[in-house]
Amino acid sequence: MTHRSRNRSAPLEFFVKAEENRSLARALSREVPVQRTWALIVAFYAAVHYVNAYAAKYHLYFADHKARNHEVARNPVFDRIRDDWGSLAELGWNARYTCRTYGPSDYDECREALDRFRDLIEPLINT
Repeated sequence: MTHRSRNRSAPLEFFVKAEENRSLARALSREVPVQRTWALIVAFYAAVHYVNAYAAKYHLYFADHKARNHEVARNPVFDRIRDDWGSLAELGWNARYTCRTYGPSDYDECREALDRFRDLIEPLINT
């Protein structure tokens, strides 16, 4: 469910949170397995906050991941990063809830995806 409200975080607040999470994901070591796993989890939440930043510009707020997923799936603004959204969601969920081992290429994939998120969202919330 998507809600309209003026009493929620502003786009810039969500963007700052996304940037903090992106910085943390990038700071965690690519070479240390447990840090690499946490980088994938944090990267997904950075993507969540990037999407929230864009939506908040239009006073839209998501009650849950399902509503956010629906927005990413239907809104043409997200066409360029839709596949990245799916990858980050899958990597983040699996890293958090399964015992799968992730390699450096997974870490690299999430960093590149986050760069594409930032490149798309930053100019949209600053216009």
